[in-house]
Amino acid sequence: KSKLMLHAFRFKVNDSISDQTAVTLKLQTTDQLGSKFTSYYSLFLHAPELGIGRMKINDNLYGNGNTRLDPGEKAEVNVVFKNQGHSKAINLSGTLYCTDSLINLLKDSIQITELDSMSEFSASFMIQVDSAIPRGKLDYLTFKLSDSTYQAVDSFPISIGLVYEDFERGDFTLFHWIKDDLHPWQVTEDKVFEGYFSACSGQISNNNSSPLSIQMYIPEPDSISFQYKVSSEAD
Repeated sequence: KSKLMLHAFRFKVNDSISDQTAVTLKLQTTDQLGSKFTSYYSLFLHAPELGIGRMKINDNLYGNGNTRLDPGEKAEVNVVFKNQGHSKAINLSGTLYCTDSLINLLKDSIQITELDSMSEFSASFMIQVDSAIPRGKLDYLTFKLSDSTYQAVDSFPISIGLVYEDFERGDFTLFHWIKDDLHPWQVTEDKVFEGYFSACSGQISNNNSSPLSIQMYIPEPDSISFQYKVSSEAD
């Protein structure tokens, strides 16, 4: 014979548990004869699991629309805040940080009333890049999502402006180009793609080469492109 007892026991869950934490409850009962019976019950506890997803630069309204930060440009920064846990998160704060004094945070915080389980929220921030910032400088935007107990932090590298070489200085001093002393490249005004100057390889004979190279640190996947023209004798 069995008997159902509603609300027979209660237990309190710690505020800082991890989502899907497995716990085992031990129930021990004693009958009128003093015999003891033990049962075990397994539970998975639910909690928020905060995360930070993709980031995107939106400079369509205030900038040139190339989805990059450029010197002197104001832009909107969009980032995805996530709750990957099995419990709703409430009263959250989203914050943007940057340690570079040449990047001004115009809107660096946002309040989120609640974030449901397995859901995302697209947050918007505003930044202003100083016109004095060096083109090609590497910076980091750091985002923090938190409530009273849980938090997530992530940083994203950003390169300020496009890094390009057009040889319009009339020499190779803009970057640390590595040239061959025996067959050095030269800056010339002949056969340019745009502007007034281009770079031309050194004169070589059969089975020789005239290399021109540069070493750069690239912190994230990106692309490199260049314009070239080949002038070679027939085989």
